[in-house]
Amino acid sequence: MPATTSSRARTVSTDALRQRLEGSRRALLEAVRGLSEQAFASELLPSAAERATDSGPTTVVAYLAALAPAEREAVRQARNAVGAEQRPLPPVTAREQVLPPQLIHDLAGARYETLLFLDTLTADTLAEKALTADVLADLQLRPESGAPSVQELLEAVAERESTAAVRVTERPADG
Repeated sequence: MPATTSSRARTVSTDALRQRLEGSRRALLEAVRGLSEQAFASELLPSAAERATDSGPTTVVAYLAALAPAEREAVRQARNAVGAEQRPLPPVTAREQVLPPQLIHDLAGARYETLLFLDTLTADTLAEKALTADVLADLQLRPESGAPSVQELLEAVAERESTAAVRVTERPADG
């Protein structure tokens, strides 16, 4: 019988989590396949959160460029939670300065680090709690829901990618 992280989520195997991450990446790459440089520079439709905060338009490239740093941060926090040694992080690049090939390369590098970390996990470590309220806010998770488990952190990576794939697919057509 699998261990549970809480009443919120059932612990899944590392293989199932790996499959979820692979599926979200596949969907994201399919969404950007064939986009022109002009399309990467185009604006996305604002999300509900962006409309609520009136944060202004977001371009495809800027939105996607935020995914790799967010994935690395989730893995960094998860490594902290289980006492795993930290890995070196690449230098931070301004999101608006990233070109599409760099963006895809950065996503590949972040995923490589995620999979290396996932290789070290067991069902018990997937259930470990990870984060403080400050970090939860940075990752756009609700502090009142409690610290997410390592599994929830990694599932959030897949969810961000899936959301990005939908947003890119639903962006306004090039005019």
